[in-house]
Amino acid sequence: MISSGAKEWLTSSEIAAARLPDLPQTRQGIELMIAQSGWRSTDKARPRAGRGGGFEYHISLLPQAAQLRLRQAPDAAGWEEARARKNLLWSRFNALSKAQKETCEERLKVLNRVEQLVRERGLNRTAAIGVATLDAGIQKSAYYEWRKATEGVDPEDWLAALAPASASADGVAPQTAECHPSAWDFLKSDYLRPEKPGFSACYRRMMEAAQLHGWSPIPSERSLRRRLTDRPPQVPAVYVFEATETSSLSERSTGPVLQRSSVDIGVVIVTENLSGTDEFAAAEDIGNLKSYVRNQLIGFVPTGADEPLQHVTGELQQALAGTIWHEDVYTTDRYIEEQP
Repeated sequence: MISSGAKEWLTSSEIAAARLPDLPQTRQGIELMIAQSGWRSTDKARPRAGRGGGFEYHISLLPQAAQLRLRQAPDAAGWEEARARKNLLWSRFNALSKAQKETCEERLKVLNRVEQLVRERGLNRTAAIGVATLDAGIQKSAYYEWRKATEGVDPEDWLAALAPASASADGVAPQTAECHPSAWDFLKSDYLRPEKPGFSACYRRMMEAAQLHGWSPIPSERSLRRRLTDRPPQVPAVYVFEATETSSLSERSTGPVLQRSSVDIGVVIVTENLSGTDEFAAAEDIGNLKSYVRNQLIGFVPTGADEPLQHVTGELQQALAGTIWHEDVYTTDRYIEEQP
């Protein structure tokens, strides 16, 4: 991992070795991308000093996701969490059925196909996604969901990261590192007091109680902070956003341009049931909410749209300590016409 203070200029070999998101994973692929993008003709490229020559490139040329990965410099606790996440991914994958594993492999083929088209055919990423999803007979929104699932994950772990979000090593919705129930209750009741104490102080008090009572395991402060604070101020909550938009070519050969635009709309439902430390209590609630929201949205014509909403896909995004995030994707079409 390269921190912002340690390395601002990278060779093509160093970029490839870092295996960064949204970039080819080989030196040859990086070199092809550099040539097609014209990096060497910018002031962001410079001759490499020292033996061997070649060029170095400033990290500002890289995609945002790649820059973010390079600039992250995790501490020891961060590395420990990363190892725990890797182990959780593979334990969850290994517990899948044969059919589920085959589903993961098909998803990985689509992701790899996009990278291959970018690297070997020289297509831009948008075009490569269009070709790969068409060949696989899937919606582009599915590709973006799978790509999101692999963000921040080492390429060798992509297969495991593509496992259905509702499965884990024991068949229960996945959660972060296990925390002793008594420790979790202690921390939660302390932090959620009306006085709004600082999280670090609450964590220290919980650790003191854990040492006194022998509570184990206890995740890192960072992990538990995220578990408590990564939730809406009120639940249940529903968030609606425009996820992707894809426009076709003009349907008119002459005259003003008229394009058909397909829009994918994401609907994230968040609910919480703290009657237990697992997600079983909240799972029933999310099922009822999903049915209600779907009944309201399917067939509805949003403002500015020309076609009713249709349901495309739904997937559990996250389940942490009694709180569940579920995302449904709907699609609609609208026409964009050139204005005189």
